[in-house]
Formats: sequence, C-alpha cells, structure tokens
Amino acid sequence: MVTNNMWGSLEDTEIVRTPTAILRGQAEILGKVTKKLLEGEVDVSTTRGGTFYIDLDITVPNLENYSYTVLRVKHSMLIYPLEIGKTVDGKDYVCDNEEEFIGDLGTILSSKEMRTVISALLSQAKGT
Repeated sequence: MVTNNMWGSLEDTEIVRTPTAILRGQAEILGKVTKKLLEGEVDVSTTRGGTFYIDLDITVPNLENYSYTVLRVKHSMLIYPLEIGKTVDGKDYVCDNEEEFIGDLGTILSSKEMRTVISALLSQAKGT
C-alpha cells in the first residue's frame, strides 16, 4: 500500500534560532572573556505538556563548581511569546519575538546588578 505525503513540501519551512541556542552562545562568550574563571551553562528541561524551561547559570570551577542562576526562560513549543523570569535585576520580561528577546537579554546581562554579581564571582574565583 502506497501512502501519499499529506504534509506538503517542508523544504521551505522557516527555521528560527531558539532561545536555547542564543543563551548557549552567551554562555560560551562568558567563558572566553573570563578566561574560564567563570563558565556559562544552559540547562533545559521540559514538561509533558510542552513547556520549556531554560536556565542560564554561571559556574565557578575554582569554587567547587559553585553555580549562580542568572535567569530562567519559559516558553511553549511555539517559542514566542516567551517569558524571562528569576532575573538578576528582579524584573520579569515578556518577549513576542527574537528581536525583543535579544534586546531584553542584553539589558539583563549588562545590568548594574549583573556587573555586581560578575565582580563578586571573579573576585572569589581569583582569590582561591
């Protein structure tokens, strides 16, 4: 029995950059700019209902892999809109698209509060 393709052509299906990929890129940059004194880690979990939770953490190898959670992203299988919560600046964000996500992520990662955390972690990492 021959089965017909009812999906149509999938060759032109749009592939978007996921929040996980964006966060992994930032995690990699953190390790490079701190010469591995601080390392970024991205942890992804899902629920049976299809909700994705993505944590961006900073790990300090010199402090027995101490870990600090910078933020948590929550989204459905459709990706956008997504929520950013548990942020270092104490604010919650809702992003309707990748451009908003990147803008809000930049605000969080370059915030005064994040600089204070980075300073403290680097000081402790270098002081061991």
